[in-house]
Amino acid sequence: MLSGFENIFDEKERNDYSSHFSSGSRHLFIYNDYYNADKFYEFKKRVLSANGEKIELLNYKNTLTRCILVKEEHARICKEELLILWTDFFKPEHLEKYPNLHETFWKAAKLCSKNNQEVNIESAELLIGAVDEIANIVHAIQENH
Repeated sequence: MLSGFENIFDEKERNDYSSHFSSGSRHLFIYNDYYNADKFYEFKKRVLSANGEKIELLNYKNTLTRCILVKEEHARICKEELLILWTDFFKPEHLEKYPNLHETFWKAAKLCSKNNQEVNIESAELLIGAVDEIANIVHAIQENH
């Protein structure tokens, strides 16, 4: 079945918007229209002329957007790491020794969501505090084993 697809890319030719890589019978085309310099400068010219905004403002908006994306990614990673600790590290005897552990995790997970949804320094500080509390419990458990 696969033999019918081995040369699927042989019929295509390289153009201004693609790169072709070949290794034996394997071929890979990377379509890079988005990264084409002419297209990028055309896009940039359209953006800069829109609404008469200056480049400094556009750079600020770009930086702000990137910061928000990083913030959201870190909140997602934090939530995933907390879930891993909750499901793989902690055992029933830890709940007996630390009776507020469930509440602490619930609060931390909710704070991850809140930090993902908002730009709020108070929520960020509360999340850091909740994660520090969980980290202290993890270290205490590890020291006792």
